[in-house]
Amino acid sequence: MRKDPTAVTDYSHIELTEEEAQEALRQARAAKAAKLREQEYWNKVRSERKYPRPNPDELFNIIKRVAFNAIPGYVFDEHNESVLRRLCAYFSGSAEECEKYGISLKKGISLNGPTGCGKTTIMQLFMNNPFQSYALIPSRKVGYDFAEQGFKAIESYSRNFMRTENSYGHEEFGYCFDDLGGTKEERKRFGDGILPMEEVLMNRYDKGKFFQTHITTNLTADQIEEIYGARVRSRMREMFNLIQFDIAAPDRR
Repeated sequence: MRKDPTAVTDYSHIELTEEEAQEALRQARAAKAAKLREQEYWNKVRSERKYPRPNPDELFNIIKRVAFNAIPGYVFDEHNESVLRRLCAYFSGSAEECEKYGISLKKGISLNGPTGCGKTTIMQLFMNNPFQSYALIPSRKVGYDFAEQGFKAIESYSRNFMRTENSYGHEEFGYCFDDLGGTKEERKRFGDGILPMEEVLMNRYDKGKFFQTHITTNLTADQIEEIYGARVRSRMREMFNLIQFDIAAPDRR
C-alpha cells in the first residue's frame, strides 16, 4: 500500500536525552533568529530605499547632460529653453513651480510647435522622470497596429503598462503619442469611420488617465477639430496642459 506523502509522521515514541533535547531546541532557536534577522534586513531595505527627486533646476541640468551625451550637437537656446523649463517644472512634480507657469499636475502635456522644432527629441529626453514615466509611441503606429490587431490594439494603448521598476521607482508607465494627426497613415479612417487615435484618446479620457497621457503635434486647435471633431478638441482641453514653441522656432533637422 502506497504511503500518503502528506501524512505527518509521529515521532512521539522516540526518547531524547536532556542534552539532545537542549541541542535540538538551540538549533531551532538559531534557525528562527536567522530568519527574523533576514526579514528585518529586507524590511529595512524596502523602507529606506530612496529614489531621486530632483527639483526643477536639478532636473534641467540632468536633461542637459543626457542631451549632450545622447545627441551630439544638441543646442539649448532661447527657442527651446522656456519649453524645457516648463517641462522640468511639470516632470519634477513641483506644484509650486507649475503654478508659476499655469500648469496642472492633474493634466498631461500637449507639446505643440512647427515641424522640425524638436518636439519628439524633447519628449524622448523626459521619458524617465520623477513625476510619471512614460513610453513615446508614434501616433501612426497606433494606426498600423489597429490595422493588424483591431480593437485589441486600441485597448492596449488605452491603458498604462507595467514593467521593471526604473531609477525613479516607477513600475506603471503612461504614453506620449508623438505627431498626433501628422501623417495620412495616422488619420486613416477604418471601418465604420473609426480613427484609431481618436478612440485611444477618448478611452484614456474616460479612464481618467490625464497626467499619464501626453501628445506632440504641429496642428492648431482648429485643425485638430477638423480631423477629430469638436468632442475630441473639447476633451483635449481638459486632458492637456498646452506648452507651445514659438512659431519662429528653427527647424533642427
